[in-house]
Amino acid sequence: MLNKIREWVNKVFACILPRTKVYFEDFETLALLAEKSMDTLKHLGEKEHPSTTSVRAKTLEVQADSTVHDAIRSLLYDHTRVTEEKADIRNFLQNLDDVIDNLEAVVWRIANFDCNPRALRLRDSFIPYIEKAVIDISCAVSLLPDVIHNQKQLNTFIESINQCEVRGDELYRGWFMSITNGVFKSEGERFFLLDVLQRLENVLDAAEDVADNLETFLLKGGV
Repeated sequence: MLNKIREWVNKVFACILPRTKVYFEDFETLALLAEKSMDTLKHLGEKEHPSTTSVRAKTLEVQADSTVHDAIRSLLYDHTRVTEEKADIRNFLQNLDDVIDNLEAVVWRIANFDCNPRALRLRDSFIPYIEKAVIDISCAVSLLPDVIHNQKQLNTFIESINQCEVRGDELYRGWFMSITNGVFKSEGERFFLLDVLQRLENVLDAAEDVADNLETFLLKGGV
């Protein structure tokens, strides 16, 4: 009974008080960090030492964690939104963070195996879809302040992100068979590549979760 009364009071406040827009800034911050994280994976093993790239990726991941932590703390004291809306925002923040966490995890794993050439080829096959998904997420986030007006564009980005995840699943199955049946100097390298493969798929799975959140905002007509 008390919970119902509290929920009713929150709804009244939500109608009276203007909704805070601060979360859009957090969304954009996380989207930018995701782009930068994707860039560390894309260029891993090129101009700088892999360990340096890994440190940069970790710094971005820590920044993302801090952004999410602060935003969720603000949600606790936000009386302009009801519980369901807060849950939607919290899930979106956490899923954006998961994209960055998984990108950092791939960079760290490859960098700590001396940028194994096979792992880099594996990375290269996924990069077009990871990059497309991350850019689509960033573009979609920029449209969230006016979901109603941007419905068509948001739908396009959601479909594109999901298509990237589908393509990632296809790549995963192909690489899994290739690695499982391949010939390696040691079983350690086989297990390493399977681990990298799983981490790459995790990035696109997290992107798909973000697309689901975007679709929720779309169905509800806003954030």
